[in-house]
Amino acid sequence: MEENMIVSEEVNEELLPILTQMSELETQLKEYKKLQEKYDNFKEKVFNAMVEKDIKKFVFNDTQFTVVSATPEKTEIKMEFDVKEFKEQHEELYKKYTKPVTKITNGKASYLRITLPKDKEEE
Repeated sequence: MEENMIVSEEVNEELLPILTQMSELETQLKEYKKLQEKYDNFKEKVFNAMVEKDIKKFVFNDTQFTVVSATPEKTEIKMEFDVKEFKEQHEELYKKYTKPVTKITNGKASYLRITLPKDKEEE
């Protein structure tokens, strides 16, 4: 342990198993990050090869590879009511026709779905 690091025996005994596990997890995370980088590089190579050869989809070892085409950015012009200006010019009407409304929007976070081929033994 470093000289300037002071840990009481009591805390050390409590934390030692947790710190040991954390250290092991950190090592595994470093390995995972290396593996993820390698995976991403291969994925890019496959993608580039498929695009170059104009291949949209193929299956290899029961794993499907599909090039999903990009979608263009959309620009849409729509009319919006200028609440601020209306409130400034017609304060009484604004007060008369506004009411509190609770709006709940359920969001859905992005996620990655990985579907591995079924083992022949499982079938």
